[in-house]
Amino acid sequence: RLFGSGGKATSDGLSAEVEYATWGELQDRLAVPPDDVVMGTGLDGRLYLADENGGHLAAYRRSGRLQYEREIEGLAVHEVHAVTADADGTVYLLFETTEKWRGDTWSHLARVRPGESPELWLGVLVPNTPSLIGEYDGHMFIGRDGTLYVGDDMDSLRVIAPDGTTLWRSLATVRNDADAEGHLGGKNGG
Repeated sequence: RLFGSGGKATSDGLSAEVEYATWGELQDRLAVPPDDVVMGTGLDGRLYLADENGGHLAAYRRSGRLQYEREIEGLAVHEVHAVTADADGTVYLLFETTEKWRGDTWSHLARVRPGESPELWLGVLVPNTPSLIGEYDGHMFIGRDGTLYVGDDMDSLRVIAPDGTTLWRSLATVRNDADAEGHLGGKNGG
């Protein structure tokens, strides 16, 4: 979470009033991002902004100009934790879903390919998911080859290939995933 201003105008220290941007009306050149925004960079050189509630996504080019702003629908988002993109501009959102599994909400990964609707990609609510995502995972990094590193701490840390399969999990993650895999029929998690 960044810039928790409540949307109020502030002074930039030079006696100028600065208005925070609002979703649906982002400026071509962003001065101050919307309230409660999650920001991340992509391998494609863009700065990505995601609405913490998962309703909007925007990308700014290296020049600082707005490339796109769009509403994202179809995901049951409680809170977005991280956003990043691969070299082709496919955006990944790590978020806590509003839907419950075994009495709790869990983190999931959504994928938004250029020009397409978002898809719930990985997690316990995805049928036949190639990789689990830990219940409390809130951190994500993308490597140059598109490999995703997702976790919370050593109790939940995994490396995910661009195709969604698990390449590596910490030993504690393997143990913690075993319980979830048992409830899913043991077909997931790599």
